[in-house]
Amino acid sequence: MSTCIHNGQLEADILSILKAHLDPKDLSGFLAELKDAEAYEKIVLREPQQQPVDGENGTSRVGERLDHLITFLKGRVSETETCDALLEIGSAFKRYGDLHRAEELFTCILSNGLTMKDERYVGEAHLGRGEVYCLLGRWKDSVTDLNRSRRIFTRMKEHSLLGKVENIIGTGYAEQGKLWEARRHFRLALEMFERVEEKQMTGMALMNLGIVQNIMGQYDVALAQYNRAKPYFEGTGNLVRLAELHHNIGMSYALKSSFTEAFREFDISICLSTRIGNMNLLGLAMLGKAQCLFQLRDFSMALKLIAQAMGCFNASHDRLSLADAYRVRGMIHRELGKFRYAEVCLRTSLRINQELDNRLNIAETTFEIGVLECKRGRTKEAMNDFCGALQCFKKVGALKEVARVETIMNKMREKENASQ
Repeated sequence: MSTCIHNGQLEADILSILKAHLDPKDLSGFLAELKDAEAYEKIVLREPQQQPVDGENGTSRVGERLDHLITFLKGRVSETETCDALLEIGSAFKRYGDLHRAEELFTCILSNGLTMKDERYVGEAHLGRGEVYCLLGRWKDSVTDLNRSRRIFTRMKEHSLLGKVENIIGTGYAEQGKLWEARRHFRLALEMFERVEEKQMTGMALMNLGIVQNIMGQYDVALAQYNRAKPYFEGTGNLVRLAELHHNIGMSYALKSSFTEAFREFDISICLSTRIGNMNLLGLAMLGKAQCLFQLRDFSMALKLIAQAMGCFNASHDRLSLADAYRVRGMIHRELGKFRYAEVCLRTSLRINQELDNRLNIAETTFEIGVLECKRGRTKEAMNDFCGALQCFKKVGALKEVARVETIMNKMREKENASQ
């Protein structure tokens, strides 16, 4: 999906938010002035009048326009209404995967909230920014912000917002492969959401519990959790969560080697992600399909999908998913016999995962490096990699992966003993 489509849908959402807070005629007049000024500058700079939005200049124009619109907003509505609008706009950027701009907006809200001495806005800004940091893999920054929001929401007895805090903290732990901690926070979140009958977030907590069960190798339990979550998202019409849910269902089917069902779920996720313009979810669904195609040894199509997925991850600044894409690309080139390039991809994946402290992905990538060393005939190096992967899998509680690695290592030892 092009950045042009992504930016167009995002701008439409932002304008819709602004129209709810401003006089429509006033806003239309200001937008017309901005467009006139931009057209004049293009003539002076001798730029083509129909500049692609996803060009360098186009992306800059979108940012400039937003800066001016925020200034326009602050000059016409109260500080409280400004913060409400900025929270909505920040959430829109997060929803479309534009995480750096979302971070800027939540930081702006935090500054306004502190100036106004309004705890609610300070808490919501920390919550929003904490989630952005979590998505960017900045775990320490995320926990710092989320703990600050938790203290505020505890004083305010805001159970729904406290549930959101626990849910994001759980997500961070899950992304780092700390599954037991993740499950504890997701259960806390589920309890809080059910207490206040927050249907959409109840579905979110159930889906996240399913993700943890999936990593632990309990695929049918995970699918049951996903099926419990599905009506909540369908009832609220949340296409973002439905796209995410179908991707997760696809991953469970892929791990069960039920590829027909997996492709169906990934295709639904791709369709929904394209419809809402979410680059990150689109990339994840494409990468999921690529992993299935790898298992089916359709390497050509898998590589095409990986290239598209990496474009999405680069656009949304998702380093964690980018590392996953490098890993799968390395696995493909390993099977094609291109060992040197395969190692480059796998080592890059490992480096990024180590920088982001993702234990599960470190284990998975180290294991794949071990498989590469086996193919090269480097038995000692392979055994060292498998030992490292085994320890990581044990730490995160990925029991099926533990059993798989132990089986491979035992076969290698038996083969070595037989040859002596």
